[in-house]
Amino acid sequence: MKNKTFKITFQSLWYLFTSTALAVICVGGYNPYFMNTRTMLSAGLVLCSLFVALIIRKKIIIDTSLGLFIIVGAYMLFSASMSMDTDTGFKIAGYYIVGIAVLMIEYSDEMIDTVLKFMNVFVLVIAVSIIISVPIDDCMNKYFSWLLNPTHSEAVAQSMRNEIVYSHSYAGFARDKSVAAYIMGMGICIYLAKYFSDKKLKWYEVVGLLAEISALLLTSKRMILVCLVAVFAVLMLTSQIKGKIVKFAVIALAAACALFIIMSFIPSMSNVFSRFTNEENDTLTGRGDLWSFSFMMFSKSPVIGVGLGSFNEFAAQQGYLSTSGDRWDYFGHNCYYEFLGELGIVGSIIVFGSLLYMLVKTFMLVNNKTLLPIQRYHIYFALAVEIMLLMYSMSGNVLLYADQTLALFFAYAIVRSITVNNGLRKKTRLNNYRNRGYYAK
Repeated sequence: MKNKTFKITFQSLWYLFTSTALAVICVGGYNPYFMNTRTMLSAGLVLCSLFVALIIRKKIIIDTSLGLFIIVGAYMLFSASMSMDTDTGFKIAGYYIVGIAVLMIEYSDEMIDTVLKFMNVFVLVIAVSIIISVPIDDCMNKYFSWLLNPTHSEAVAQSMRNEIVYSHSYAGFARDKSVAAYIMGMGICIYLAKYFSDKKLKWYEVVGLLAEISALLLTSKRMILVCLVAVFAVLMLTSQIKGKIVKFAVIALAAACALFIIMSFIPSMSNVFSRFTNEENDTLTGRGDLWSFSFMMFSKSPVIGVGLGSFNEFAAQQGYLSTSGDRWDYFGHNCYYEFLGELGIVGSIIVFGSLLYMLVKTFMLVNNKTLLPIQRYHIYFALAVEIMLLMYSMSGNVLLYADQTLALFFAYAIVRSITVNNGLRKKTRLNNYRNRGYYAK
């Protein structure tokens, strides 16, 4: 009886810690308090995963998914050791080690649901903070400096003001407009997954979705908006909901009407759309110059690359600096090009092959008709996050940041958990035949 009590207590603590840690790291934003605890929370995730796997469950199932990313992690550690910037290289490799630890555990449906609920609470709070920043002048600095700028740094305060003045964008508690847009994208993926898994959204969920869409528009980030349109299209095409064509037409018409109203009467939200049509606006915003350094790195060492995390140092050596004259520390804004230069052909095949394998595996699970309703919701969320982040990697640094990398690994953990828990590792091909009307023995 004592052992049973201990297991239940430990499971509750593990649920609480894992859900909180994943929410704080993935969607906590650049809050100084959260940023300072990321290392501790990441270490805790690794230790908890090992403890659960080796002590409680006494097994680690190394399937293709986990095996591929163990190889990815090993290659990244090797590549970081020969990097032009070993500190950055090992830091990035560390994100993948944490991701592998998260991937190692097969989570229950209830556990995944708890994590998503925790994440959505964080997203909603940040969405509200973005929205209230519009009518209240300098809202974050006046009323929430204790949270976002506890050291009362004038440079930090001014940077938050500059985003509003020069970029016409709001970040709220996220403190950075790009991070805020990504966080809103995560929340929207949760609601879209619910809807397309045939779970009707309650009225307060509709309000939450509208709040997060509004907050996303206020960040003025185009690429996340494009990614979410692609997510919506893919989920619509793969969903089993009835009358999807009519529903799509209604949603498209409603979106067109909303766009007209926003462009006409809500200037603070229309800036993101104006950026698509403004001829004076540089579509790539200088990314073309950054991408050229990735190809220069590749030309120096095409087979194994110049080392993980080398981009910033390499760009600095070529004379590329930030607007303040300091070393460029914001990577190459295209993870695929940057990994090609840093990891070479060998590393790129390993990393990109693993990402492609998981995307295909997710699509296969979406088509599996044996899933429970809650699992279908979870797998749609995983697919939505994968599409959003893999697309965003074409112009952002998704695979190089702790929050977005771990979010992608959590999506992979959902796919792997459903596969392992449902015994689908050896039945996937058989189920696909059955779903198409064939009966193979």
